[in-house]
Amino acid sequence: MKNQNSEANLISNHKKLSSPFHSIIMKKSAAALPLPRLKPPFSYFSALLAVLLVIILQNTLFPDPTLAPFIFFFPAIYLVSFLGGWSPGLLAVVLSALAGNFFFVAPYQSWSFSFEALIATFLFTLSSLILVSLSLYFRSVLANFDGVIGERVKAEADVKRANEEWNRTFDAISDLVFIQDKNFVIVRANRAFAEMIKLNPENIIGKKCYEVLHKSDKHWPSCPFEKTRVDKKTHTEEVFDPKIGRPLLVTTSPIFGPESEFLGSVHIAKDITELKQSEAALSKSEEGMQRAQAIAHLGSWELDLVNNKLAWSNEVYRIFGLEPREFGATYEAFLDAVHPDDRELVHAAYSDSVRQGKDFYEIEHRVVRKLSGEIRIVYEKCQHAKDKSGRIIRSIGMIHDITDRKRMEERLRMEMTKAEALLFSIGDGVVAVDPAGKILFINQAFAELVKKSKDNLLGERLDKIVPMEDGKGRKLPPDSTPVFLALAKGQKISSNIFSPTNYISQNGSLMPLAITATPVILDGAIIGAIAVYRDISKEKAIDQAKTEFVSLASHQLRTPLSSIALSTELLLRGTAGELSSEQKKYLSEAYNSTKIMAELIKVLLNISRIELGTFMVQLEPINLAESLDYLLDELKLQLDSKKLTLRKNYGQPSMIQFDKNILRITIENLITNAIRYTGEGGTIAVSLEEKAEEMIIKIADTGCGIPEKDKDKIFTKLFRAENARLISADGAGLGLYLVKSLLLKVGARIWVESELGKGATFFVAIPVPGLKN
Repeated sequence: MKNQNSEANLISNHKKLSSPFHSIIMKKSAAALPLPRLKPPFSYFSALLAVLLVIILQNTLFPDPTLAPFIFFFPAIYLVSFLGGWSPGLLAVVLSALAGNFFFVAPYQSWSFSFEALIATFLFTLSSLILVSLSLYFRSVLANFDGVIGERVKAEADVKRANEEWNRTFDAISDLVFIQDKNFVIVRANRAFAEMIKLNPENIIGKKCYEVLHKSDKHWPSCPFEKTRVDKKTHTEEVFDPKIGRPLLVTTSPIFGPESEFLGSVHIAKDITELKQSEAALSKSEEGMQRAQAIAHLGSWELDLVNNKLAWSNEVYRIFGLEPREFGATYEAFLDAVHPDDRELVHAAYSDSVRQGKDFYEIEHRVVRKLSGEIRIVYEKCQHAKDKSGRIIRSIGMIHDITDRKRMEERLRMEMTKAEALLFSIGDGVVAVDPAGKILFINQAFAELVKKSKDNLLGERLDKIVPMEDGKGRKLPPDSTPVFLALAKGQKISSNIFSPTNYISQNGSLMPLAITATPVILDGAIIGAIAVYRDISKEKAIDQAKTEFVSLASHQLRTPLSSIALSTELLLRGTAGELSSEQKKYLSEAYNSTKIMAELIKVLLNISRIELGTFMVQLEPINLAESLDYLLDELKLQLDSKKLTLRKNYGQPSMIQFDKNILRITIENLITNAIRYTGEGGTIAVSLEEKAEEMIIKIADTGCGIPEKDKDKIFTKLFRAENARLISADGAGLGLYLVKSLLLKVGARIWVESELGKGATFFVAIPVPGLKN
């Protein structure tokens, strides 16, 4: 019967604190009356007020004083004592005795000092004092009772809170936990256990654990609870049931009753799937580590100085040319493998580190392989472990065969020596910088270029050593120079004779330079840049002379070409007589050729004027929409000959200050190119858009487009994209170069957006200060 009661207690234990009786007790306890207290001076004022109210009440109820009893003062005295304490109660007694003597003892409403009056007053005072004492005692009893109730309420609340916290903790445990009696019946299960078997906890209670877990009518053969039932001890077993589908580490801990009777156990099952996977991974990792050590020629060792035990990894044996099963790992064996000339140095390095209490030591030395006699170079590093007293008790180290690396370093050093000699012999200046632009290497030519010694240049920022300005005399900020652009963009940046940068030397003179800056990229990261600086003063002089010659030759060629064109035109008109069809054909070809040559000469003259600085800009008011219409009308025949559709969208026409000649050259080149590279039936769109303080001219076509790799090149001199050459053999590659050069002179911009095979859109941005509608 006792065991049955204990089992019932085990089953119902988790329900006790949440029973209906518990809530009723909590509600009743919470309803305990509070004990009010009046504080001075209100307590003394209450004594005066109470006596006054009694006098008024008695005079009102009993007009005949002979009928007014003293006893009406007692409730007032009791109440004042209960609420205010001893002193206000004493004050109420005194006031009541005086008032009773004055108002209710004959003679009335006057003081009476007769023997009977004094006896009555004395007896009243004595009774009142006893009443005050009783009131204070009753209050103390009530206060103690209230304190007991308060403690019980607090205890009940603590128990309830602890029960709720235990329930939350029990359900929050991630392991599978349930409580079972000695007959395998589950009396409590946490949420993790219920979720694993996909049942609600309420549907598990009362069932036997092997029915729920193993879907069996008897316990698991290696069930740890069966062992706990036998010896009443804690047991832990690894269990894997295919019906559960995961490995579990199960622990059963016995539960005993008040008289040490065995009631059941707490069953904790931990999912060790990840642990098993980790063990397999660790085993695989150890195998991988051994393979990695063999690949890296890196061995490990550990020396226990307390027990004088040394352990080597397999790779250490291999480095020494030894077989693990044929040779014992000892410090003496290690020293024996060290090259005789290095042996004393190695022994001193280790011994001194131990004797001096160092944290580690490292050393490079040679070893001699026992069987082959081959000499290898190794790098050795050791970390010492200390006990609480600071004494070294263990040494953990690694030994790395660096023979191949040393040989490679030697070859690399020789190659570096050769490369350095080669770089120093180059006539152009060569400089290498880190990602911050600090100089890492220079050759002799660069030092001579900036007229400084190598020692004064290394570590300095390149922009401080080589200040630069552009072709217009504007000083370039560092991030606009070729080297820093190469570092920022990760691509090769070049300046040449057509777009040179000038080095501002120490004496203030300018030296034109052609610069090629190439980023150095390793594993996708920019680790620096290498730049080549070449003085192109002679090339600039030659280019200047060439430009002057082209200008002179163009001027000289214009006159005879004009004569040839005029004469050919007169002959075609028949002024010298009627021509045959064949004669007209030849003369037409000659006339067209002279026109092409005249246009080319005009372009060459404009370019030479720009490069010589003699091109004159004349700003005047221009109605941009009207000017565009006029220029497009001149090209109407070319548009019609290819059946091209022209679309215009000017928006609100605007007046601007601009050079008419530059506008004509720009529009003629862009429209002519659009016509040339757009197939029959295509579309050309011309639009105007006012944006901020710029007027944007947009010319779009549906032609062949521009390859992505050529977008940055089409505005350079003499460049033509490969697909453009296939479409039209005409063109010298000067038109867009001329347009950009002219627009730059007036502060305008030009750029292109294009997709190969889907046309191109050119944008011209003209600054419009003081724009007028």
